Amino acid sequence: PDMMTLIAPPLPRVVKYVTEPKGKAALIHLLGECGEVVPEAPYSLERLIDRYDELTDAAVKIALLESTMRLLYRRAPEVQRMLGRLLAKATEDVSNQDVHDRALLYYRLLRSSADPRAVEKIVTASHTLPGDALFSEDDNQEVREELMKEFPKARKKIRIATFKLAFCRAMVAISQACATEMYGTGVRID
Repeated sequence: PDMMTLIAPPLPRVVKYVTEPKGKAALIHLLGECGEVVPEAPYSLERLIDRYDELTDAAVKIALLESTMRLLYRRAPEVQRMLGRLLAKATEDVSNQDVHDRALLYYRLLRSSADPRAVEKIVTASHTLPGDALFSEDDNQEVREELMKEFPKARKKIRIATFKLAFCRAMVAISQACATEMYGTGVRID
């Protein structure tokens, strides 16, 4: 959360300069995560949605789906119509089965659920964990001991590593975009 207020504000301005798919996907992911802090987040995603047919990388499309779904629960009035357009385009997308299936999953969840908060829990469950939530192994000592033999401290490390990776990819993409903007070169930072 402390880093969010530092890295989030310039993200919308950088998205258009990032061309490398992993970097673009990381930036889109961060826009979804930091959507309540970045006033321009939905509009940056909307520009990408409007150019959906130009996107070729499946990771970028999936990140766009996930981030738009996340923002739906943080800024619904701004995101509802653009999510509808995105789901329409992505469900018709036959270029990648994962993108198509993810879009259908989100569409069916939204359409069939009487409780929007249940869908929100599903959408956000894979990336975030409330600080006071307990895993089943936290309640059962035997299960916890067995899991910890196999995966010591993995739960927190994976979550932290995922955020750090997305942050690093975003910083590399921002650096590349700045180098291109400032020097007019395609300097790659690998």
